[in-house]
Amino acid sequence: MNKLEWEKKFDTGIAVIDGQHQRIVKYINELHEANDQNVEREKAEKILVKLVDYTFTHLAFEESLLIESGYQYFDEHKKSHEDFCKKISDVEEKFKNGQNVAPILAQLLSNWLFEHIVQEDHQYVDCVKEFFFEN
Repeated sequence: MNKLEWEKKFDTGIAVIDGQHQRIVKYINELHEANDQNVEREKAEKILVKLVDYTFTHLAFEESLLIESGYQYFDEHKKSHEDFCKKISDVEEKFKNGQNVAPILAQLLSNWLFEHIVQEDHQYVDCVKEFFFEN
C-alpha cells in the first residue's frame, strides 16, 4: 500500500485540528506498513486500537469545538461522524472475528479522512476561528 502524504490543501489553519489529522495519517501509515510487512496479529491489533481510539478521540474533540463555537451545521457534522464511527465499528467486529482488516481499515480511514477534511471540516473553520481566536 502507498504511504499517505499530508498536503497543504488539508490544512484547516487550526493548529490543534491539523496536528490531530496529521497524527491520524501517521497511524494509518503505521497500519499500512504493518500490513505490508505481515506483522503478527497482536502487533497489528495494537496499531489498530491506537488508530481507532485516537480517531474517535479526535472526533469527540472536534465536536466539542463545534458545540462551543455555536457552529450552525453541527448536527449534520455530527451525523457524518456517527455514520463513519458505525463503519469503523463494523470493521472492528470483522477483526475480532479473525479477518485481516488492516487494508480495509486503512483505505476506509484515508478516503474518509481526506474527503471529510476538504468537504466538511473546512466549512467550520471560520466559525471556530472567530469564536476561539477573535474573542
